[in-house]
Amino acid sequence: TREGARETRAAGRSAGRAMSDGWITSKIYADFIDEAPLEDSDIDVDVERGVVTLTGTVASKAGMAHAATVAQKIEGVKSVR
Repeated sequence: TREGARETRAAGRSAGRAMSDGWITSKIYADFIDEAPLEDSDIDVDVERGVVTLTGTVASKAGMAHAATVAQKIEGVKSVR
């Protein structure tokens, strides 16, 4: 039915978005590992529809800016806050 097809497409878009957000989250965490300015940081990464929210602690303001720069470079990221 048309209703069923519409629901299937909507579910597929939702699943694709969730996979993309999950991929972005994983990629950001992976990229943070080798970044010296982020050493001894405790950063939590949340992604919703490509919008990244970084929370936690870093050693300096420069570290905070660096974390945002690293996150912004990831494919699929729309903005970082």
